[in-house]
Amino acid sequence: MNKKLIYKDDIDVVQRLKEFDVTQEELSEVVFKSAVAKLNYVPTDAKTAAGGRMYFDGTRALREIYIGKTGWTQSDEANIALIENKDKKLKIIFQIVENACDSYRQPRLLHAKKSISNKLVFDGQFELFDSEKKEFIPKNYEMWYFCVSVQDQSEFIEISAELSRPMPLLNGHFNDFYERIFIVQKDRTTISKYLEIEKDFSRDINIHVTRKRKTI
Repeated sequence: MNKKLIYKDDIDVVQRLKEFDVTQEELSEVVFKSAVAKLNYVPTDAKTAAGGRMYFDGTRALREIYIGKTGWTQSDEANIALIENKDKKLKIIFQIVENACDSYRQPRLLHAKKSISNKLVFDGQFELFDSEKKEFIPKNYEMWYFCVSVQDQSEFIEISAELSRPMPLLNGHFNDFYERIFIVQKDRTTISKYLEIEKDFSRDINIHVTRKRKTI
């Protein structure tokens, strides 16, 4: 029987992330960039602009931190943007969720996944027993999702993110997880403070931030 594991203490998170050749700080940068993208909208944008920008910038940022890391490549399998390591049999997808890093609640998708996503997760479930290592190993690969939640609560922004491996989806939604690695745990930042950080961040990477908050 597969154990359900949650890593939330810093020392455990750091150790577990070694398999993914990434640090907690690098993944936190991905979270921040995707949060900035979501908040950088104007009233005349399409209704889906905030989520679209968050996904595109988050996916780009995730891929960028893996550039030059041995064995890692980007792929668009079945038109789904992901990064993978064929030797380690790992695949990672950037995913926007309603919530993350809650030991008593599973990350919840904003929309149900299509059948191809269900297949990608399902195909990564089967394992074979290695008699020499005395352990089960993936037959195909492990599918992981970098789940990021950015909740705009008017007076503050709550950010959380986890890298997690789901069990087979149920009706297109996450049902349960084999492992969850908490990266950013409920970082609640006031709007004014966040926008100051955003301004400094955009200057450092030479990006012009045109809009932070929607005008009511």
